[in-house]
Amino acid sequence: MSNDANKLRQRQEIRKYLVFAGMFLLFVGCMWLIFAPSKEERQREERNAGFNSELPDPRGAGRTRLPPSSRRT
Repeated sequence: MSNDANKLRQRQEIRKYLVFAGMFLLFVGCMWLIFAPSKEERQREERNAGFNSELPDPRGAGRTRLPPSSRRT
């Protein structure tokens, strides 16, 4: 009798781990579908490969010229 109980317990434990593994794979698949880059984003990255298009132009950035009347002497 205890042999059958051990077999049943082992089957349930194996089934539990298979369910956990299946749920993990389902979770990973869902995360991939949610956060995977679209074809447009991949094409944009390929076009800008090696060129940093996010770099601002440093000439005159953040500086404004004051009119002559407001300058200190």
